[in-house]
Order: sequence, then C-alpha cells, then structure tokens
Amino acid sequence: MMTHPSFAELNEYADRELSESRKARVSTHLAKCSACRRTIMSLRRIAKEAPGILNVGPPAGALERILDRHAKGESVILPVADPPRRVFVPAAMWRAAAVLALLAVSVATVFMVGELGAEFSELNLRVANSTSRTVEIEYRSTSMFADEDLLVVRARYRVPGDELSGAQNRKVISATLYRHDGGLFRGILELPDSAVFAAFAVEDVAGELVDSRGGELGEFLVENAGIPLYDALVQKQQEWMERNGALALATARLATTLYPDNPEAWARVDFFEQVGAGEAYDRVRRAGHAARFARFERDYAGKSLTGQQLAGTYRYALGLGDADRLNHWRNRLLTEAPSHPTAVQAQVFVITERHRDRPDLALEQLEELWQAYPSTQAELPRNGYRQALQTGVPGDIQRWADRRQAIEPWASVNIAMDLLQIPALKTNAMMRLRGQLAQWDEDDRQNRALQSTVREDRLRLSTLRRRALTALGEALVQQMDQPVAALDTLGLAIIEGWDANAFRAMANAHLALGDTTNAIAMLARVAADPNTRQMEVDSIEVVGRSALGQAAWEMLREGALTEMLRSTLAESVNRSVAENVELTGMRGERYPLNDLTVGHVTLVAYLTRFCRDCEEVEHLKEISARLRATAGDSVEVFVIFAEPPTAETRQFVAQHGITLPVFHDESRVAYAALGFWDMPGYTLLDSAGRARYIRTDLADVPRQVAALLSRDRQ
Repeated sequence: MMTHPSFAELNEYADRELSESRKARVSTHLAKCSACRRTIMSLRRIAKEAPGILNVGPPAGALERILDRHAKGESVILPVADPPRRVFVPAAMWRAAAVLALLAVSVATVFMVGELGAEFSELNLRVANSTSRTVEIEYRSTSMFADEDLLVVRARYRVPGDELSGAQNRKVISATLYRHDGGLFRGILELPDSAVFAAFAVEDVAGELVDSRGGELGEFLVENAGIPLYDALVQKQQEWMERNGALALATARLATTLYPDNPEAWARVDFFEQVGAGEAYDRVRRAGHAARFARFERDYAGKSLTGQQLAGTYRYALGLGDADRLNHWRNRLLTEAPSHPTAVQAQVFVITERHRDRPDLALEQLEELWQAYPSTQAELPRNGYRQALQTGVPGDIQRWADRRQAIEPWASVNIAMDLLQIPALKTNAMMRLRGQLAQWDEDDRQNRALQSTVREDRLRLSTLRRRALTALGEALVQQMDQPVAALDTLGLAIIEGWDANAFRAMANAHLALGDTTNAIAMLARVAADPNTRQMEVDSIEVVGRSALGQAAWEMLREGALTEMLRSTLAESVNRSVAENVELTGMRGERYPLNDLTVGHVTLVAYLTRFCRDCEEVEHLKEISARLRATAGDSVEVFVIFAEPPTAETRQFVAQHGITLPVFHDESRVAYAALGFWDMPGYTLLDSAGRARYIRTDLADVPRQVAALLSRDRQ
C-alpha cells in the first residue's frame, strides 16, 4: 500500500518550506500519486486566489477535511479559477533539412511560450548512441515554471505496427526533472526498446501548467547513422495524421526522399495527397505515381520478395485504382505472406465485399481467419463485430465485442451502447459500463493527452463519465425493477455536468416511482436546453402548464434556464489570447485576430482538408445556421486552415459549400494561441476576445453561446 506524506508535509511543500531531503522524498511521491498532486494544487490555489481565507478561523481540522474530500474526487465549494496560462507559439513547419538536423543523436527542440515572441523554453534530448533508449533530458524553463523546483516530463511513444493496431496509442511514461542552476532542469527517461518515436511535453507536478509547444510537441525519432528509421517516420505520420494532415504529408514525402526504394513510402504519399486534394487530385500526380509503380513492377519481376515489400506494393496498387494490378499484387501477398498484418487486412476486405449481403457467411470466414491469425490487427475484430451485429446472434456479438474491446479499449462505451439495444446482452452491456467507470475512477495520468492540463482532462473525463452514467441509468430505468438505483446513477451523471439526455432519463425514473413533481422538474431542464427540438419543447410546455399552472411552470422553467447557464459557465476557462496574432485571407490580405473576435462571441473552427467524409463540415454548417437564427449578429463563426491560400483549399471550400469567412494560419501561430492541438477543432471566445471553451464539442456550442451571451447582458 502506498504511504502518503502527511497533510503538514504537503502544506509545507506547497509553501516551498521543506528541507532539500524532505522535498526530494515528497517530490518522488508526487510524481506517482494523483491524489497528493490534487492536494498540492488546491493548497496553491488557495494561497494564490484567496489569501485571506485561512484567517477567517474555521473549525479545527476543517481545511484538512475539505482537502481530503477534494482528493477523493468529491465536489467541494472553494473559490477556484482557471490557472494563468501562457500562449504557446509553434515554430514554422519543419523543412526536410531541418527535420534531419533535429533527428541527430543529440536532439534540441525549442518551445516558445509566454506572450508571443517574449520567452523561449528549450528541450534537449540526448542518447548515447543509436541503439540506446535512455534519453537524457535538459529543459531550460521560462517564467512559466519560475517557482517550481521539480517538473515532470511526459512522453507518448509509438512502436512499429501501431498504425495497424487501431489503438489510440496512449502509451505514456514520465520522468522527474530536477532544477539546477539558471532555470535548467535535468532528468532521465527510459523508453522501451521497441519504441521508435516519442512525443514530449513538460508540466508542473500538479499538472496545472503544460509546456507542449502549442500542440506541436517535442519529438524524438530513433535513427541509424543520423537517418531516422523508416518505422519512426511512419509513426510520426500516424501521430500527425489526425492533427495536421499537411505535416503528415510532409513527413511521408521525407520518407520517400530517404527510402526511395520502399513502395509503401510512396503508397503513403499517394494516400495523403489524395485525401488532402480531394477532387483536385489531378491527372499529373496520378500519372506520376502510376509510372513509379510500373518501375517497381519491373524491378520486382521474377524476384522473391519479403512480406514488407509485398505489402507495400499491394498498398500502392490499392491507391492507384487499377483493378488488374490490385488483384495481381493482392494474390501474391495472400499467397506468399498470408500472415502479414496487411495480408490479414486484405483478406478481411475480400471477405466482407464478397459476402456483402450475407453477414452470416462473412462472419463464418472471419472466424476462420481469426483462428488462423489472431493478432492485434484492428480491422479483423472491428469487421467481425460489425458482421456479428448484423447477424443478431448474441453469442457471436459478445465474442467479437470482447475481441474488439481488447484491441480498441477506447471503444468500450460505444460497444456497450450497441449491446444495450440487444435484450439478451443488456446485462453484459451494463457490466462493461460499470467496468469502464471504475477504470476512470483510478488515476488516469496514463491516458491524459500530453497537451492537456489535469483540469482540462477532468472536463474531458467528466463528459465521458456523464455519457456512460446516463446510458447505465437509462438501462436501469428500462428494467423497471430498479428505479431507485436508476435515480442514484443518473444523479451521478448530473453531478458531472449539464446533460439533457440524463434529465430525460431521470424524468422517466421519477415517473416510474410515481413522482410527477420531480419528473416535471427534470423535463423543465430538457426544455431549457438549446439543443432540444422545438416540437419536444412545445410538448413539455403543455405538460408543465397542465400539471403546475402557468405561473408555477414559468418559474420552474426560468429556474432551469438559470441553472443551465450557471452550469455551462462553470465549465468554462478564462484564457487571454495574444494580441499580435494575424491571419491571412484567401487573397493574401492580413487580418489581426483580435479585430475578428472582439465585440461579439466568436466560434473559431480550425479545419483540415485531410478528411475522408468530412462530416464535421456539414455539422459546422448546421450549427452556424442555428446560431445565426437564434443569436444574429451577436455571434460570428469563421474557419481557419493551417496552410497558405492554395488552389487545393479553395477547391475544398467550394466542394463542401463553405460560405463562412475563411482564413489561413500557415505559421500556426493562431493554432497555438487558441489552444488547438488537433484538427478539426473548435474554440469559443467571449465578446472580449478571451478563450472560454477550448477544443469544445460542436454539439455543446449552442448551450455555451447562450451562456456567454447571457453573461454579457448582465
């Protein structure tokens, strides 16, 4: 069992009054214990934001009891505010030569923090030789960590094959950095022998402040003779695929420069070019890839090839769209290297396409494939689960659900949601939800994104917990024999934050107990939610007025609206945005970001043209139209792309019918200033131009806009 420092020791640590030896011992403990980190965070917030609170004279032991409850995750009424944050400014996109320079055995990454251009932090990563995974770290801090004697460096690493595993690659490890002279921190981090790529961020021990280079994290790629390994470049592409398709493409092109004889490297370039260009993917580029593929075919004629060569050539043929070539190389791959992960993936596609209208036959053959090649390859369990759902056989569904969840644990709640719709598997689904909730209750430092503070991650987890608790509560309501348990579960969901679905389910639970009064109170909250359809609002209004009378219903409705606004504002942060950030218009003109955001609530949508179905674009257009209809000129919405104005971006805008104002952020300064670290992403600013909801969900934007406008009217 872990032994925790006493409250007195933690208090002295927070006030920086411990001796060096005691401080080192407590620091080592803090690096492993989230509960004590939260206590330190609470103590320092009290000291910063309410300096007189301890002079009021509370009952003996009251502060200790409150902090103990806070460490256990209970809600405690304390005056807290979002910690002061500084803006992270990313460096310009690396050119190939610069990338190679950074990938030497000694790696130096500059983090730009503070007001734009004001301060620089520096992260140096060194290994003794190309085979070592012991990383010596030197970090030169700025005023962001001026009061800290101890920092934590966190690293997310990737191994070969992660691109096929389907995992979200939350393999996070950490190490302690100790202060030396002149604001220099040093430490050592041991990467696993299998790691070929790692991304780094630095934070304080409480996770209140994070230096992540504005989302463009410090990176380490394993190399040989000064050249990054091909697998390292592949994993870097995967790292950036969802966050910055342009940088993923640049990395893919670098791989072809360093490994021109690798057909998979060219296949990946072709993939990113097609995704990024969309309909603008021209005949010249396609012809160039076709000619290069023909050269590979000539070189490989009559030769025995490795599984990697076969897999890469098959993938290249897949992108070219030549059916004859594709069939030829798929047959060679399946015949000569059937156990290769890409071969298993190819067999999955063949089976599901062949039996598109017979999921039972598809499932039978996928089962045979699983028995022959059980692996961490994600496509097989993902497609097996999909086919099992179509067959409707509970035993098959549960078996493939277990297989998929083992490889993609992040999908556990979605899987449970599916299983809740199947009466024979409802109990199993509820068990999965309870298991996931228990896992979230544990220290989730491992799964926190490198760029996120502890507070930001708590908001993320709160949303996930709310969704899972609501689903579990709804299932209990439907069972009819556990209404009290349903109310308790849904009550936990509501504690996590505002959720109209939870209110609907709770209304049903109250009705099951014959409690009409509380059911109507919950329905009043549903009616107050901006996302509730008008038809449902009208129906609730009729019920409320009939049951309570006009005056009482109006009072209840007004109270629900007030609670919605209060709860939504409580979820906000309060971050300043640097004043000297500029964006580029589609014709090259320059616009200060401040001029575009001050004087009205602003939704900034950071989009990427590197998307497949681009459903987010349609959702953004729908939300924008709703905001215009309900808030008029009080709200502005505009789009930013992380690249200069090009024919490709203009084509994307026209193809998707985007009529919102469009700007460009080729240097990615606004990207960092607005708190983005992946795309698409959305940040909502108040009328003073301060970021209030960073990386928010589009579905929550109407409620958040209503809260900000209400605050402005006060």
